[in-house]
Amino acid sequence: MAGIAGNFMSQFTSFWAKLERNQRLVLVGGGSLIALMLVLFIVWAAQPDYAVAFTGLTEGDAGAVAQHLKEQSIDYQVQADGTILVPRSQVFDTRIDVASKGLLQESTVGYELFDTTSALGMTEFNQKVTYQRALEGELARTIEALDAVALARVHITLPEDALFKDQQKEPTAAITLKLEPRQKLSDEQVSAIKGLASSSVQGLKPKDVVIVDMAGNMLSGLLLDDVAKSSADTNSDKMTAERKYEEQIETNVQAMLVRALGPDRSVVRVKARLGWDAVEIVEQNFFPDSVVRSEQVTTESYTGTGEFVGGSPGAGSNLPSDQGIPSYQAMKDTGTNIDYAHTETTTNYEMGSVEEKRKVAGGQLQQLSVSVVVDNVTDEDMLDSLKEVAARAAGVNIERGDQFTLQSIPFDRTFFQEETADFENQQLGQTYRQVAQWFGVAVVLLSALWFTQRLVRNLRLKAEERDVWDNMRLGVDTETGGGSGLLQASVPMMPMALPDDEEDRLPTQDSSRARRAVQRIAEQRPMTVAEIIRQWMEQDKDPSAA
Repeated sequence: MAGIAGNFMSQFTSFWAKLERNQRLVLVGGGSLIALMLVLFIVWAAQPDYAVAFTGLTEGDAGAVAQHLKEQSIDYQVQADGTILVPRSQVFDTRIDVASKGLLQESTVGYELFDTTSALGMTEFNQKVTYQRALEGELARTIEALDAVALARVHITLPEDALFKDQQKEPTAAITLKLEPRQKLSDEQVSAIKGLASSSVQGLKPKDVVIVDMAGNMLSGLLLDDVAKSSADTNSDKMTAERKYEEQIETNVQAMLVRALGPDRSVVRVKARLGWDAVEIVEQNFFPDSVVRSEQVTTESYTGTGEFVGGSPGAGSNLPSDQGIPSYQAMKDTGTNIDYAHTETTTNYEMGSVEEKRKVAGGQLQQLSVSVVVDNVTDEDMLDSLKEVAARAAGVNIERGDQFTLQSIPFDRTFFQEETADFENQQLGQTYRQVAQWFGVAVVLLSALWFTQRLVRNLRLKAEERDVWDNMRLGVDTETGGGSGLLQASVPMMPMALPDDEEDRLPTQDSSRARRAVQRIAEQRPMTVAEIIRQWMEQDKDPSAA
């Protein structure tokens, strides 16, 4: 083991000695960065996975729970809203432990109050207070189950029972809500909370429930009473029905105009007035020519001579006589025959009649107004045709008082063109940004790959160059290791004689790797190489030079 470690150290020392200063800095910096990332990853992986153990705790309860967890050496985290987090594997054990210790004294409690309180020796007042606390706690827990509610506080007033009914006071309730961030209660949810509270407390009416939020805003006060709410709902339903009827006609007419003119070349608007009063119509029709029920015929006739009353005119002829008998004038026969006849017929028919009752429900169309605008249609015949077909498609009835108009107006599309251009520019800019991001990532990756490749290659070539450089300075064959030194490290370069067998071997370097190393040395240190070559040339001229 010691031999392996010593061999590794010797190889590392040799490798380190062959590196230049910049290469050493890069190697040390890269290694340190990798080591730091590895340490951070290990620290992150070693951290426990926290989960919520308690929520909505008061400051007192949160402090008591935190102190208990600290004593039990349990890691925990406390958040500002009274939430305590513990390692996920210890959540249930922690809850059971805290509950058994009774540390949550200020939090919401329900009917478990009766489990921890002995009824022995408890007064009637204490029993009522305990029941009221339990009822408030249970109702608060139920309200907190809503997604939008983070915390609920409930206060209930239960009046004493009165001897007489007219003296009995009604219970009331006040509810304070803390909502979740970016949450808002709708009117239906507020009404549901009021109904929940009124159904949970005997005798409590929804109108006696007050709901506010933590900011002091009255939530229940925004609701209408039942009658007003019902009326508002009815009016809303009527308006919704009218709007749906209008939209249906608009869709029908618009679809027809799109087929005739093309898209975005027409606008249709409809206003309908519906009658919502229910009407009952009663009609009774009589038919005189029907079956005869009865018929009565009366006939009178007379036949005789003609007589007439005659006498002196005046009152004397009409006064009674001495015997008290009026002196009527006798009929005088004229000697003329008289015939008299009279017939009267009475016919009773069986009266024929039909009574019809009809109930007309609300929602009947009373009046319709249709306006149509088309884009720059100048042909009068085409305008007339469009006007006729659009009016028929909308069901316009002039006798009912409906109104219809169709106008040709050139549409101004500048705004939409600018909006479209802006949208296209935004889309194009977003595309460019995405391409730039991916291009940047690709450049970084390619640069890192290129840098790594260059670093490895330079390290290898530097080692080879150092070997070749040392061999050139010492006059050693880069392949065989033979030869004598040309230059001395501690003295100025002086021409030195080489043995005859070594002199012929130096120029014949066949190794491609050595040749590349020599080329790099020549590029990086041309003056030094030129000096070496000059020394070689002088040595060739004077073989006896020392």
